[in-house]
Amino acid sequence: MRTAYRHGIVSASLLLPVTLLLGVLLQQTPVPLPGLVSLALTLSACGAYILYTKEYRVGFLALFAVTSTVSANVPVLGRPAAFAGPSVGSIVLVEIVAIPGIVYLLYDWRDWDHVEVLLTAYSIWAAVSVVFGVGPAKIAGVWFAAYSLMGVISYALFRRAVQREVVSGVEAVSLFLFAAAGQGVVAFCQFLNTANFGLTTLGEGGNSDGVYLSLLTHKVPIGTHISGFMSMSFEFANYLVLLLPVVVALAVMMRRQKHVSIALGFAAVLAGLGVQLTMSDAARGGMILALVGLLVSLLAMKTDKRAVLGAAVPLLPAFIRSTTSGQGTTIETGGSEQPEGTSTPTGTQSGSEPTGGTSTPTGMQDGSNSVNVSVPFFDLSNLGVRLQQYVIGIQMSLNHPLFGVGAANYQLVAMSYDAPYPPGAEYPYPAHSIYVTLLAETGIPGFTLYSLAGALVVLAGLYYGVKKDDLLAVGLACGLLGTFAFGAFDILQLYYPTAFIPIWCLAGILAGHSSGFSLPIEPAHQRFRSAL
Repeated sequence: MRTAYRHGIVSASLLLPVTLLLGVLLQQTPVPLPGLVSLALTLSACGAYILYTKEYRVGFLALFAVTSTVSANVPVLGRPAAFAGPSVGSIVLVEIVAIPGIVYLLYDWRDWDHVEVLLTAYSIWAAVSVVFGVGPAKIAGVWFAAYSLMGVISYALFRRAVQREVVSGVEAVSLFLFAAAGQGVVAFCQFLNTANFGLTTLGEGGNSDGVYLSLLTHKVPIGTHISGFMSMSFEFANYLVLLLPVVVALAVMMRRQKHVSIALGFAAVLAGLGVQLTMSDAARGGMILALVGLLVSLLAMKTDKRAVLGAAVPLLPAFIRSTTSGQGTTIETGGSEQPEGTSTPTGTQSGSEPTGGTSTPTGMQDGSNSVNVSVPFFDLSNLGVRLQQYVIGIQMSLNHPLFGVGAANYQLVAMSYDAPYPPGAEYPYPAHSIYVTLLAETGIPGFTLYSLAGALVVLAGLYYGVKKDDLLAVGLACGLLGTFAFGAFDILQLYYPTAFIPIWCLAGILAGHSSGFSLPIEPAHQRFRSAL
């Protein structure tokens, strides 16, 4: 077995299913903070295994990949986390794991590509926006600007690792696929448990009220608790959207190895169903765009038609529609109480309101009159609230076009714009779009820098993949395309570490696999020589 595969399996197994099992067992003992104790034990085991094998570089990459999907954190500032999400006010697990990588990058600081320059400039501009913006939360803004550097760090580490052949592109991707499998096992256990396990310190999502999946005679609660250790189901959905085209691309690549290809195809269908269970219409739209982009790319590459047809199968779960007759799969709404011993993690306090129909109909009380509801392909019930958020964000950008209102300050400034509030909430809804948020908080320069970095990765990846008939590059680029499209209707990809960091890790793998990305501009010294 390849070194990367071995470390990926060990890290994903220990840090995800084994941590869950230990945490549940330790809950039956007087041990304080059983979740964090179980995580400390499994982290120690991972570290011991890396030391035993002396495969430090690959072991570190595997540990980084898996911990980037775990929302466990150490709270430092209490107040800012209430309005700025889990990126502010806490130290996330992967930020601790990243310390050796940060030291290495400081040593190897001369090797930059244009994406790293753009992301670094964005982080600096985010800090500048805090200084000159009108937003009152200066500490939270500076914290967010520092956190955003994790995008540069993640991208740079995996670009260098692949480009310098520490791991191959497929091996690097496999680390995240093993993490997805581990998170999937935890999420499936949460689904069977019908609630979280009370290990919210590890990043379990809070329980949803009154959302059920009816399978024949059985009703199973679904919703935000089916999230693995990623703090919310929508983050899990984002991760699946990011990886799904890669899995399909690998299945097409390995179609001559029938058993491997079939297993990957089955995993892709399960991932599509997983996106459905998270109840995020924005994620479903991102998944459709990503897979359609992959199919178009396969056709442009003149791939075998049977392979293209097989690649279209994971699209089918996106079009599953519930019924009101009680036959097959239905989604029901009704009251439900949160089990004792469970709580909503800090990271979800400002999180996304569900994009599916999860509200309780008028006249329903205590779940006694639960009714079946038909869930359309795309629910538009939140469209009015979303449009208000977008209009307010654009107004902020027009009023403060250069610096914005300051990073991590949209919700506080939105109070003076008559913004909509969640029921009983202290702060308004966040702007459910990373692009509107970038415009509002960091102005046109911040929006341009970050968007240009994302566009460069996607477009260059697609161009390289199609031109070179490279299925892995096309799969990675389409996954990034889907999750950036998802970000047009949600905030997770900017504010939530388990959504933000994996995006730039996969972007770094794509860049390393494609030998780096640069803007189509002539270097300054060449322009000078041409002028002479």
